Amino acid sequence: MAVRDTPCSKCGALLFTDPATSLPAADRVCRPCRNAAPKRGCNIEGCVRAHASSGYCIHHWLQFIGNSRGCDVTGCNEPHIAKGMCRNHYRQARYAGGDPRYQGGGENNARGRARRNGVAYEPINRIEVFDRDGWICGICREPVDRDLTYPDRMSASLDHVVPITRGGPHLYSNVQCAHFTCNSSKADHVEEGGWVPSEMLSIAS
Repeated sequence: MAVRDTPCSKCGALLFTDPATSLPAADRVCRPCRNAAPKRGCNIEGCVRAHASSGYCIHHWLQFIGNSRGCDVTGCNEPHIAKGMCRNHYRQARYAGGDPRYQGGGENNARGRARRNGVAYEPINRIEVFDRDGWICGICREPVDRDLTYPDRMSASLDHVVPITRGGPHLYSNVQCAHFTCNSSKADHVEEGGWVPSEMLSIAS
């Protein structure tokens, strides 16, 4: 039968003897004392993250020790994360490939908005819309840089020609490519003098 016969070196509370431990009895510490002890931080000056290993937080450990491989994208010095790329370039590649997990949750958000406003909904692939529109902003008519990603204000975004809040459906016929900043400025208004799908004319007016 196990008995508490080893005192905590901090508070004196008795602990169970652990035959597998390599710590001498004088260094044994109970859990409350361990939790109350100041947490070790990263050794990098100015970093406030918690210590993970070898004196570094997980970010700096990956950068300096755990992952010596860098991003394969020319000119990028960030540490490798997956598929030969750093975290940022990997996300950009998945976004450009139409992976719904890297579309910022927009499709799920649009579905909820369409349901709340009682309008028609169909799943939309943003990249298909951007390609269909030739990566031209439907609001300012200027080109959209396909290499930029959210939250860059000039990145591509999906604009509803007739906003969902004004009765516009979430359908391919009612969406267009737009700069994120143009889309934000337009908000829930119908662009004056802009193109509107024929079936939306009664709603837009």
